[in-house]
Amino acid sequence: MSTEAAAIPMPTHHCGTIGSGAMGAPTFHYNVLVNPITHEIHGFGSITQAVAPPHNMLHVNITSGRVNGLGIIPYSLLITMQGTVSNPPSMLVSPFTAHMMVDMHWNGIGGFEYLGHHIENVKAVSGPCLL
Repeated sequence: MSTEAAAIPMPTHHCGTIGSGAMGAPTFHYNVLVNPITHEIHGFGSITQAVAPPHNMLHVNITSGRVNGLGIIPYSLLITMQGTVSNPPSMLVSPFTAHMMVDMHWNGIGGFEYLGHHIENVKAVSGPCLL
């Protein structure tokens, strides 16, 4: 009988953006951890847009999500995120959802929905964790 403890897989950390890249367009910046066993996602993010403060940055709390295998070339993963979006100093929160079809490096296409805005079929790009 071995006395060595089994290694517990550590969550993987992923950051990036979903957006068109057009000047002034809304962009979702995410910073999440993925449980390698359950494939569940938790984390936070922000939505930035070129509008007058305080509406130029909304805070996103990612309360749930999943990474699922997709198997459609060139995309191998379907990533979904759900949570809430808030606009300090207001204490009001509203639903938030995001989705991406990406390769193994988390690059592909996606979209997100918040406060009645629906952004679809825009770039999903993995990037540095700036949040």
